[in-house]
Amino acid sequence: RAEFSSLFEKYLVQAYANRFRDLSDKKLDVLRSEELTGGQTLVMSEIEAGGSSPVKVNWRIRGANQQFKITDVVVEGVSMSVTQRDEFASVVRQSGGRIDGLLRILRKKTRR
Repeated sequence: RAEFSSLFEKYLVQAYANRFRDLSDKKLDVLRSEELTGGQTLVMSEIEAGGSSPVKVNWRIRGANQQFKITDVVVEGVSMSVTQRDEFASVVRQSGGRIDGLLRILRKKTRR
């Protein structure tokens, strides 16, 4: 469990750092925010990619003690956390229900 937590954190940091780097020259427009249940806020935004239609990106944020964390990013209606969970579940299923296959893939992806 500890190894999975460590690898998962590294994987997410690398994945989102790369995605944000790809967006560094793009314009982000925050349209509005909406309070949700459970102390969450939904921030609705668009990313203008230049020349094409803006991409709708919603951010689920949870805050406590003046610290806020993004809990999910929804791009054009597709939840990144649900997509990630489904991909990981598929790898575990393909590994006969064992987490070893997922750990092996995460080790490989975080080595780069």
